[in-house]
Parts: sequence; C-alpha cells; structure tokens
Amino acid sequence: MKDSISFRARFLYSDGQKLIDEIKVIEVKNGVIIEEREKKWDIDLINYTAIPAFSDLHLHFPQFWTMGKFKGTLFEWLEHIIDEEEKYNNLKFAEETAFYFKNALIKNGILYAGVYGSKHARTIRYLINFFKRYPLHIILGKVIMDRGGNTEKEWQETLSLLKMYRERTALIPRFAPSVTEEMLIRIGNYVKKNPQTFVFTHLSETKDEIATVKKLFKNYSSYTELYEKTGILSQNTLLGHGIYLTDDELNTVKRNGSWIIHCPSSNFFLHSGNMKTKYYLDKGIKIGMGSDIGAGVNLDFFELMRIAYFNSSLKLHKLLYMATRRDALGVRFLGGFKKGDFADFILLKGYPDIDEIVFKYNSSLIKEVFFRGKLIEENLS
Repeated sequence: MKDSISFRARFLYSDGQKLIDEIKVIEVKNGVIIEEREKKWDIDLINYTAIPAFSDLHLHFPQFWTMGKFKGTLFEWLEHIIDEEEKYNNLKFAEETAFYFKNALIKNGILYAGVYGSKHARTIRYLINFFKRYPLHIILGKVIMDRGGNTEKEWQETLSLLKMYRERTALIPRFAPSVTEEMLIRIGNYVKKNPQTFVFTHLSETKDEIATVKKLFKNYSSYTELYEKTGILSQNTLLGHGIYLTDDELNTVKRNGSWIIHCPSSNFFLHSGNMKTKYYLDKGIKIGMGSDIGAGVNLDFFELMRIAYFNSSLKLHKLLYMATRRDALGVRFLGGFKKGDFADFILLKGYPDIDEIVFKYNSSLIKEVFFRGKLIEENLS
C-alpha cells in the first residue's frame, strides 16, 4: 500500500530572494514534501495555483470580536480592550469563541499562528487542548501583566503552563508598561535555561508607549535595551510592531536573532505609524507578518500584503515570503514547496500572477486549504 501521495499543480512562492513560478509534481509523505518531479501524480490540481499557507505571527485571541471596533490611539483603545478581554474568564464564552476563531483561521488560509491569549490560566489550558485537535500549528500563551498585581502568582501560573505544554505555549509579557522589571528578569532567566521557548511581546508601537517605558524603566537607554538586558531576546522572540527603532536597536534585535512582526493593518487603524520595512530588511532583520486582530480589522492576508505594500513599496514576492514565514514558529521553511517543506498550502483557481494576488485577491477566493498534504474538510460555516 502506497504511504505517500503526489500532487500536480502550478506552485507560486518565494524563497525570500526571488519569485518561483513552476508547474511540477510534489510527493508528500507524513506531511512532508519528499520529492519534486515532472511526471506521475495521484491528484491533478493543474487548474489551480498553490501558494503556501499563511503564517499570522501576531494576533490576539480575546480580541476576535473587537475587530474594527473602538478608535483612538493605542492607549485610548486599550482602555476598551482590557475590559473586553476580561470576558474570557468565563470559560463557556472562551469555548464558543474558540470554535469561530479556528474556523476563521482556516477559511483565511492561516495554518500557522502566534497567538496572544487572555490572562486567565484556566482559559489558556482549555484553548491549547482545543486547538491541538485541529489541522493548525498554533503557539498560544497566557498574557503576563503583573504591574500593580502579584508577580509571584502570575509567574507560577505561567510556569505551570510551560511545564504542561512546552512546545505549544509561549511566554507573553504583554508589553513593557504592563510588567515589572522583576518579571522580565524571571522570563529572561527561564529563556536562558530553555532557549527553545518562544517569547511574544510588543515593542515600540507608538511614541507614547516609548515615553512611558522610559519613565518606568529609567536605568535603560532604550526599550530594546530593556528587553536585551533582562534576557528576553532570542531567536525565538517575536516582537510585534517595532515601528520606532533606532539603528542601535535594530542592531540589538539582529544580534539576538529576534524577529520583528509587521502589523500594517493595526498600525494604520490606530494611527501608530509606518514601519520602515524595506530599511529593516536591508539591515538584515527577520520580518514576519501579523494581522494583529482586533486593532487589525480582519484576518485577510491578501489585504494585509496589500496594506504592507502601500506602507513600504517592497517587491511583491518579498511580501508573499513575509506572509508565509512559518519558520518564525520553529517550523522548517524553504519557501513552501521544496523538498523538506511541510505540504501546507492554499489553492486559488486559475493562474493569477503575483500582482493580481496582492492587489486584487481576498480570502473569499481561496478554493481549498491543505494541511500536511491533506484537504481540510471541516464544516467552516
């Protein structure tokens, strides 16, 4: 009995250096592409274009119902959001939201996600167990906010989640103004002993935020130095936004191998500013992309690439590459359709070129989604 399956299609993807557009056959075994060839296939998808599944590297689960709601600057908006997130102490509400959240990810072709949870440990336990039942690769953690609270209690709840779930969870100090220096040092010490641990946090999203950090952490010359000296920067640290970084701060991010996650939709929605994406890439910074719902107004990655282009006129294949970088979550990624890649992809009808995909497409034009070489046949209504 054959233990692999092969597909013929038109494959469109980027390796970060160039756009690759080819008709070929890929053979998949145990979810991984084990061979590329020209002939003999099991499933013919020649009337479709396959692109890699999207990787949403910065989004907030408890803000799912607030997409496009509220207005103002970041701090004004957060006053509403913190109250909304408190609803997730109700486990039944979290359970109902998880079902719609999971469906929305798949419908939008997002199979990889770095997810900020709520602050409620019981809810996070439920969510991790829920999502691992589905064809998704999700890293999700409890948001840490100990400023004005009980640092020891907050840390022990976080440690408990790390011990239970390890590779499925992350350390998530929400942003520097919400945590104490003691908490950042505890996180940094844990990361030094466990370098495979993911850290998600925000960095330099607004000028007001940066000013607040300077007032709260007077012994550090910059927001980024605070993160480096407390030890939370590593190759598995994903830093949301990073709009206002100096060259010294960019060098710090690069030196530690950390990621900047570009969130163009929310940057515009909250009028936070425009990230100098091309400049950062030229400096050698690793950049992924995030919807950042709920300040990001939807989960449509076609629209997100479009907004990112308007923000900084990158070559389109680089936008596609940024939108599909599953390697930020520790998964092998050679572009999406090379030998050794996982066969996680989206089918688009016809042969659109990269211009059409970025400027004309939206998630409603996704025909089918495959995870590990298997069609996702969930009822997503």
